[in-house]
Amino acid sequence: MRNRFVFVSDVAAVAIAAFGAFVLRFDWWAVQYRSEFPAFIATALIVKPAIFFGFGLYRRYWRYATVQDLNSVVYACGFGGVLMSLFVGLMLFSGIIQEFSRAILVIDTTLTLLALGAIRMSLRVVHEPRVQRWNSRWLFGQKESLVGKRVAVVGAGGG
Repeated sequence: MRNRFVFVSDVAAVAIAAFGAFVLRFDWWAVQYRSEFPAFIATALIVKPAIFFGFGLYRRYWRYATVQDLNSVVYACGFGGVLMSLFVGLMLFSGIIQEFSRAILVIDTTLTLLALGAIRMSLRVVHEPRVQRWNSRWLFGQKESLVGKRVAVVGAGGG
C-alpha cells in the first residue's frame, strides 16, 4: 500500500472522531456510562477504513491532491455515515445495543470528514513549494531554485 501512513492516521482519526462524538454528545462520562460505545467504535474501526479503501483513498498521492480528490473524501465519509447508520439500526434491531442517539451519527460523520480532509490537505500544504513575493515578482525559496533546470525557449516570439 502506497499510503500506509495515511491509513494509520485515518484509523486513529476514525477512533478519535467516534470518541469525540460521544464526548460532545454525552460529556466525558460517555465511555463509563454508555454501553453502546464499545460496539460503535469497534464497528467504526472495521467499516470506515474498508469504505475508504473501497473509494480509493489510499491509491492517490495526496501531495498532488485536487478538489476532485477532496470530493472523494466527502463521498467516502458520507457513505461511511450512511453505512454506520445501517449498522447501528441492525445492532438496535438485534438487541446488541438497547438505545442510541442519532446525534452521534451526525457528529461522528462530521468529525471524520473534518479529520480526513485535514490530514490530506495538510499533506498537500507541506509539499507545496515555499513561495515568497518580492517586488511584484514571485521568487521561490533557495532550495527550490537550485532544483530547477535551465532551458532555452526558441521560437516563442509573437512576430
